Amino acid sequence: MVIFIFPDGKVTIVDNRVTSRPNTNVYRGWAMLIIMICHVTGEWLFKPFTPLGGIGVAMFLFLSGFGLSESYKKNGLNKFGQKKLLRLVLPYVLFRIVCVMIEGAGNWKRLLLDICCWESVYWYIDYMVRCYIVFWVANRFLGKYKWVAFGAFALYTFGVMGAIRAEQALSFFAGVVCSDYVEKVNGWSKRTLVTIMVMMAIVGISCLAAKQLPALRELFDTYYYYAVELGIKLPLGIMMMVGLYLLPQRIRKSQLLLFCGTYSLELYLVHMYIVPRVVDTSWMQAVAALFISGLIAYSFSVVTQKIIEFIKL
Repeated sequence: MVIFIFPDGKVTIVDNRVTSRPNTNVYRGWAMLIIMICHVTGEWLFKPFTPLGGIGVAMFLFLSGFGLSESYKKNGLNKFGQKKLLRLVLPYVLFRIVCVMIEGAGNWKRLLLDICCWESVYWYIDYMVRCYIVFWVANRFLGKYKWVAFGAFALYTFGVMGAIRAEQALSFFAGVVCSDYVEKVNGWSKRTLVTIMVMMAIVGISCLAAKQLPALRELFDTYYYYAVELGIKLPLGIMMMVGLYLLPQRIRKSQLLLFCGTYSLELYLVHMYIVPRVVDTSWMQAVAALFISGLIAYSFSVVTQKIIEFIKL
């Protein structure tokens, strides 16, 4: 954090820490952007951008673990459900209900399991809810032994919850670790950050190269394959966050990144619904789909925020 005192006595504070709220919002915006790019190009069957989706999710989970831990340090578990779970689950519940209404008659039992985050259409949401619950239980009952619960859940994620979650088994809890050592992280020099970025790039790109080997391809849907995927997603996610921080501030202040970061949850929900239904092979369709997703996400965010404020009353 830098404090500037000008001759007229005005004080301007520029928070340039790696983990400052403005910077984490930029990281979140970039994560959302590359996830959307992955999904759009996936509709075109363009495979080179496929890893971007998992890398973006790793960044989201990392930042969620970090943000949750920082909030806990400031406020404890006071109104945990209202402040955290409500902010995550309510938009999802409202969105899924609207989707069912648009699509017509549906399986209401299936919808109930969906909005209770037991068998969600959006796997990321129900996994995040589970991470939040484990975090609450660990801090509420285990104290200094909380890492036993975190480690057990990470192993459970890797071993039981399937491929798409296994590759993210460490992402959320890596963010919690970052929060535990936040002062040290914010004190790292640019040289140290560059070293970390290069190391993460080496690990991630090496695992990505290994994934292309025929021998490893034959191990698809095995724990060996999951381990390689895990070695791609989180390291490259960390590499991107550090790289974004090292960019000039004028680039980090991109309005597109700020918008995507501010409305990331709503954008995630909306674009996942719209893109497969609109995008075909035209790049103009893709741009239109993402633009419409942004408008709906913004409107949806305003409505859900009003509802959350009303509930808190």
